[in-house]
Amino acid sequence: MVRQSSSRVPEESAQDAPPADILTRIRAARPSLAPSERRVADAVLADPGQVAELSIHALGERASTSAATVMRF
Repeated sequence: MVRQSSSRVPEESAQDAPPADILTRIRAARPSLAPSERRVADAVLADPGQVAELSIHALGERASTSAATVMRF
């Protein structure tokens, strides 16, 4: 029997796992967000299709916050 090294990557890694629904993750995280990040979350949740096409600057304007906050979000 060959002993496997502990540094070996498991066959089923996080990269292979299906992605979680991002809107569900945003809703779950929303209560713990800073107020400015919460405004970004609200903008995303209100119109995810439209927001997906916005630049970070445009999303920041829509959420009444900065592009830096959008990046942090």
